[in-house]
Amino acid sequence: MVPLKVLTLVVAGQNQPSVLVLQPVEETPAGKARIVPIWIGPTEAAQIGMALEHVKFARPMTHDLMLDALTNLDARVDSMVIYGSKGQMFFAHLVLSQGGRLITLDARPSDAIALALRQDAPLYIEETVLEITYNLLRTFTAA
Repeated sequence: MVPLKVLTLVVAGQNQPSVLVLQPVEETPAGKARIVPIWIGPTEAAQIGMALEHVKFARPMTHDLMLDALTNLDARVDSMVIYGSKGQMFFAHLVLSQGGRLITLDARPSDAIALALRQDAPLYIEETVLEITYNLLRTFTAA
């Protein structure tokens, strides 16, 4: 698995997809900068933006409520893993830690990332998915 960081979040207007751009935390050979663009809706972009900026509201938002429930069940977000893709769609797992065991939940990448960022949990991508994405982007930009 390759560790990721958030490179940028490009928030579009209403009814337009936003783009979350992730980048591997790695030594980048010359000419081979790899990125993972994930198109997300405005609500998801707002949730990730709030997590990146550490914004807190007087009343809990949905992701904050979820984390509060996890905490009260003695669980915490261990990591987020992008494990697959199909076209421009990515598939992720939210990995929880509870009582010495790891629990893997299927999740949308945007939700898993929003939760992981709120608990400073690491983000990962499978190397094969990163390579497929890199090759797809390289083919797209070469055309």
